[in-house]
Amino acid sequence: MVLNKVFYKFKSLISSKRRVVERKYDHSSAYSIISCNCIGGLIYHDYHQQFLSPTINLFIESPDFIKLCKNLHEYMNYELNEYESKTNYPIGILKDIKIHFLHYKTFDEAKEKWNIRKTRINWDNIFIIMSDRDKFSPDLVDDFLKLPYKKVLFSHIDYNNEEIVYVSKDKRKSEVDDLTKYFNFKGTKTYEQYFDFDKWLTGKYSTGECKR
Repeated sequence: MVLNKVFYKFKSLISSKRRVVERKYDHSSAYSIISCNCIGGLIYHDYHQQFLSPTINLFIESPDFIKLCKNLHEYMNYELNEYESKTNYPIGILKDIKIHFLHYKTFDEAKEKWNIRKTRINWDNIFIIMSDRDKFSPDLVDDFLKLPYKKVLFSHIDYNNEEIVYVSKDKRKSEVDDLTKYFNFKGTKTYEQYFDFDKWLTGKYSTGECKR
Protein backbone atom coordinates (compact mmCIF):
# COMPACT_ATOMS: atom_id res chain seq x y z
CA MET A 1 0.00 0.00 0.00
CA VAL A 2 2.76 2.43 0.98
CA LEU A 3 4.82 1.40 -2.05
CA ASN A 4 1.84 2.03 -4.33
CA LYS A 5 1.45 5.54 -2.92
CA VAL A 6 5.14 6.27 -3.48
CA PHE A 7 4.93 5.05 -7.09
CA TYR A 8 1.77 7.14 -7.63
CA LYS A 9 3.44 10.31 -6.34
CA PHE A 10 6.52 9.61 -8.45
CA LYS A 11 4.46 9.13 -11.62
CA SER A 12 2.38 12.21 -10.81
CA LEU A 13 5.53 14.33 -10.50
CA ILE A 14 7.03 12.93 -13.71
CA SER A 15 3.69 13.41 -15.47
CA SER A 16 3.45 17.08 -14.49
CA LYS A 17 6.98 17.89 -15.60
CA ARG A 18 6.60 15.92 -18.85
CA ARG A 19 3.51 17.90 -19.87
CA VAL A 20 5.35 21.20 -19.43
CA VAL A 21 8.01 20.00 -21.87
CA GLU A 22 5.65 18.32 -24.35
CA ARG A 23 2.88 20.92 -24.42
CA LYS A 24 2.49 22.36 -27.93
CA TYR A 25 -0.74 24.34 -27.97
CA ASP A 26 -2.08 27.60 -26.57
CA HIS A 27 -4.87 27.21 -24.00
CA SER A 28 -5.57 30.91 -23.48
CA SER A 29 -9.15 30.52 -24.72
CA ALA A 30 -11.25 29.63 -21.66
CA TYR A 31 -13.08 26.33 -22.05
CA SER A 32 -15.71 24.48 -20.06
CA ILE A 33 -15.36 20.70 -19.86
CA ILE A 34 -18.59 18.89 -19.06
CA SER A 35 -17.54 15.36 -18.18
CA CYS A 36 -19.34 12.25 -16.97
CA ASN A 37 -16.64 11.49 -14.41
CA CYS A 38 -13.36 12.70 -12.86
CA ILE A 39 -11.49 12.94 -16.16
CA GLY A 40 -12.58 16.55 -16.70
CA GLY A 41 -11.10 17.77 -13.43
CA LEU A 42 -7.86 15.93 -14.07
CA ILE A 43 -7.51 17.51 -17.50
CA TYR A 44 -7.97 20.95 -15.95
CA HIS A 45 -5.14 20.01 -13.58
CA ASP A 46 -3.04 18.73 -16.49
CA TYR A 47 -3.12 22.13 -18.18
CA HIS A 48 -3.21 24.29 -15.04
CA GLN A 49 -6.60 25.78 -15.88
CA GLN A 50 -9.35 27.11 -13.63
CA PHE A 51 -12.38 24.86 -13.15
CA LEU A 52 -14.91 26.43 -15.51
CA SER A 53 -17.35 23.58 -15.02
CA PRO A 54 -19.37 22.11 -12.13
CA THR A 55 -18.60 18.50 -13.18
CA ILE A 56 -15.49 18.16 -11.02
CA ASN A 57 -14.68 15.23 -8.68
CA LEU A 58 -17.93 13.40 -9.40
CA PHE A 59 -19.60 10.97 -11.76
CA ILE A 60 -22.98 10.87 -13.47
CA GLU A 61 -24.45 7.65 -14.84
CA SER A 62 -24.56 7.60 -18.64
CA PRO A 63 -28.34 7.92 -19.23
CA ASP A 64 -28.47 10.88 -16.84
CA PHE A 65 -25.36 12.43 -18.36
CA ILE A 66 -26.88 12.38 -21.84
CA LYS A 67 -30.05 13.92 -20.44
CA LEU A 68 -28.00 16.65 -18.76
CA CYS A 69 -26.05 17.48 -21.93
CA LYS A 70 -29.17 17.56 -24.10
CA ASN A 71 -30.66 20.24 -21.83
CA LEU A 72 -27.59 21.81 -20.25
CA HIS A 73 -28.93 25.36 -19.95
CA GLU A 74 -32.14 24.13 -18.40
CA TYR A 75 -30.47 21.88 -15.82
CA MET A 76 -28.03 24.56 -14.72
CA ASN A 77 -31.05 26.59 -13.59
CA TYR A 78 -32.38 23.88 -11.27
CA GLU A 79 -31.49 23.80 -7.59
CA LEU A 80 -29.27 20.95 -6.46
CA ASN A 81 -30.85 19.03 -3.57
CA GLU A 82 -29.56 16.24 -1.41
CA TYR A 83 -30.54 12.68 -2.29
CA GLU A 84 -30.79 10.26 0.61
CA SER A 85 -28.68 7.18 0.06
CA LYS A 86 -26.57 4.61 1.90
CA THR A 87 -23.39 5.40 -0.02
CA ASN A 88 -20.29 6.63 1.79
CA TYR A 89 -20.29 9.80 -0.29
CA PRO A 90 -23.00 12.44 -0.91
CA ILE A 91 -25.41 12.27 -3.84
CA GLY A 92 -27.25 15.26 -5.25
CA ILE A 93 -30.44 15.34 -7.27
CA LEU A 94 -30.81 17.94 -10.03
CA LYS A 95 -34.50 17.76 -10.95
CA ASP A 96 -34.43 14.10 -12.10
CA ILE A 97 -30.66 13.56 -12.46
CA LYS A 98 -28.50 11.96 -9.77
CA ILE A 99 -25.00 13.34 -9.30
CA HIS A 100 -22.54 11.19 -7.39
CA PHE A 101 -20.11 13.44 -5.52
CA LEU A 102 -17.56 10.72 -5.06
CA HIS A 103 -14.72 12.90 -3.77
CA TYR A 104 -16.63 15.16 -1.36
CA LYS A 105 -17.11 14.60 2.35
CA THR A 106 -20.45 16.37 2.70
CA PHE A 107 -23.34 17.38 0.48
CA ASP A 108 -23.04 21.01 1.62
CA GLU A 109 -19.44 21.13 0.38
CA ALA A 110 -20.43 19.52 -2.93
CA LYS A 111 -23.36 21.90 -3.43
CA GLU A 112 -21.22 24.96 -2.68
CA LYS A 113 -18.62 23.93 -5.27
CA TRP A 114 -21.30 23.03 -7.81
CA ASN A 115 -23.05 26.39 -7.48
CA ILE A 116 -19.82 28.40 -7.74
CA ARG A 117 -18.47 26.50 -10.72
CA LYS A 118 -21.67 26.45 -12.76
CA THR A 119 -21.57 30.26 -12.86
CA ARG A 120 -18.18 30.04 -14.60
CA ILE A 121 -19.37 28.03 -17.61
CA ASN A 122 -18.22 29.54 -20.89
CA TRP A 123 -21.30 28.80 -22.97
CA ASP A 124 -19.44 29.68 -26.15
CA ASN A 125 -16.71 27.08 -25.66
CA ILE A 126 -18.03 23.80 -24.27
CA PHE A 127 -16.39 20.37 -24.59
CA ILE A 128 -18.19 17.14 -23.67
CA ILE A 129 -16.22 14.12 -22.48
CA MET A 130 -17.89 10.76 -21.96
CA SER A 131 -16.95 7.09 -21.66
CA ASP A 132 -19.05 3.97 -22.04
CA ARG A 133 -19.25 3.25 -18.31
CA ASP A 134 -21.88 3.52 -15.59
CA LYS A 135 -24.98 2.06 -17.29
CA PHE A 136 -23.93 3.06 -20.79
CA SER A 137 -25.74 1.19 -23.57
CA PRO A 138 -25.31 1.30 -27.37
CA ASP A 139 -28.69 2.97 -27.80
CA LEU A 140 -27.19 6.10 -26.23
CA VAL A 141 -24.66 6.52 -29.04
CA ASP A 142 -27.04 8.33 -31.39
CA ASP A 143 -28.12 10.70 -28.62
CA PHE A 144 -24.48 11.43 -27.87
CA LEU A 145 -23.64 12.14 -31.51
CA LYS A 146 -26.53 14.62 -31.75
CA LEU A 147 -25.25 16.77 -28.89
CA PRO A 148 -24.52 20.29 -30.26
CA TYR A 149 -21.05 20.60 -28.73
CA LYS A 150 -17.47 19.58 -29.37
CA LYS A 151 -17.41 16.09 -27.92
CA VAL A 152 -15.60 12.81 -27.49
CA LEU A 153 -16.79 9.39 -26.37
CA PHE A 154 -14.30 6.73 -25.28
CA SER A 155 -15.61 3.26 -26.09
CA HIS A 156 -14.49 -0.37 -25.89
CA ILE A 157 -16.39 -0.89 -29.17
CA ASP A 158 -15.08 0.37 -32.51
CA TYR A 159 -17.94 2.40 -33.97
CA ASN A 160 -15.74 3.82 -36.72
CA ASN A 161 -16.98 7.32 -35.97
CA GLU A 162 -14.93 10.54 -35.85
CA GLU A 163 -16.29 11.54 -32.43
CA ILE A 164 -15.81 8.13 -30.78
CA VAL A 165 -12.36 7.02 -29.63
CA TYR A 166 -11.87 3.27 -29.73
CA VAL A 167 -9.95 2.08 -26.66
CA SER A 168 -8.60 -1.09 -28.21
CA LYS A 169 -6.98 -2.44 -25.03
CA ASP A 170 -10.49 -2.86 -23.55
CA LYS A 171 -12.07 -4.57 -26.55
CA ARG A 172 -12.68 -7.79 -24.60
CA LYS A 173 -14.31 -5.98 -21.67
CA SER A 174 -17.87 -4.77 -21.23
CA GLU A 175 -16.78 -1.12 -20.90
CA VAL A 176 -13.66 1.01 -20.98
CA ASP A 177 -11.46 0.78 -17.92
CA ASP A 178 -10.62 3.81 -15.76
CA LEU A 179 -9.08 6.23 -18.27
CA THR A 180 -7.30 8.18 -15.54
CA LYS A 181 -4.96 5.33 -14.63
CA TYR A 182 -1.27 5.79 -15.38
CA PHE A 183 -0.25 3.94 -18.52
CA ASN A 184 3.50 3.82 -17.91
CA PHE A 185 6.33 5.10 -15.71
CA LYS A 186 6.48 8.36 -17.69
CA GLY A 187 3.19 9.26 -16.04
CA THR A 188 1.18 8.92 -19.23
CA LYS A 189 -2.48 8.41 -18.39
CA THR A 190 -4.66 6.12 -20.48
CA TYR A 191 -6.65 8.99 -21.96
CA GLU A 192 -3.41 10.60 -23.18
CA GLN A 193 -2.42 7.38 -24.88
CA TYR A 194 -5.53 7.45 -27.07
CA PHE A 195 -6.35 11.14 -27.46
CA ASP A 196 -4.56 14.48 -27.72
CA PHE A 197 -6.46 16.79 -25.35
CA ASP A 198 -3.73 19.43 -25.61
CA LYS A 199 -4.61 19.82 -29.31
CA TRP A 200 -8.38 19.31 -29.01
CA LEU A 201 -9.03 21.90 -26.30
CA THR A 202 -7.78 24.68 -28.55
CA GLY A 203 -11.07 24.24 -30.40
CA LYS A 204 -9.27 24.40 -33.74
CA TYR A 205 -9.28 20.69 -34.49
CA SER A 206 -12.00 18.09 -34.87
CA THR A 207 -12.21 15.11 -32.54
CA GLY A 208 -11.06 12.83 -35.32
CA GLU A 209 -7.91 14.90 -35.87
CA CYS A 210 -6.92 14.39 -32.22
CA LYS A 211 -7.11 10.61 -32.06
CA ARG A 212 -3.86 8.77 -31.47
